[in-house]
Amino acid sequence: MINFGPDSLYVDAEVKVKERTEESSRVSITPAVLAKQVVPGVIGTKDVSYIWKGTNAFIAWLLNAIGPRKVFDSTVMGPVGFSDKAQVKRIFERGQRMVGQYFTLILK
Repeated sequence: MINFGPDSLYVDAEVKVKERTEESSRVSITPAVLAKQVVPGVIGTKDVSYIWKGTNAFIAWLLNAIGPRKVFDSTVMGPVGFSDKAQVKRIFERGQRMVGQYFTLILK
């Protein structure tokens, strides 16, 4: 279970991260099925750099093959609320406060 805690930098994103995790769990393949797909590639005789298996693996492979590295940003950031500018601002401001508190403690 996801629990960032009240002092976490990302506490404002916790609800969306939990929602995204629950949705992903509902539509993803099981760990046993994933293991059956991945293990032969890992212990096999072929020297492979990547193993593209699992839910949406083809889409991830395709985007990686033809798109810029940032192509995944919106697919990962949007569902957890990082496309919400107000939330990103709250996280940024919380981070600034945390850094300020840290340096205040160090400089004492």
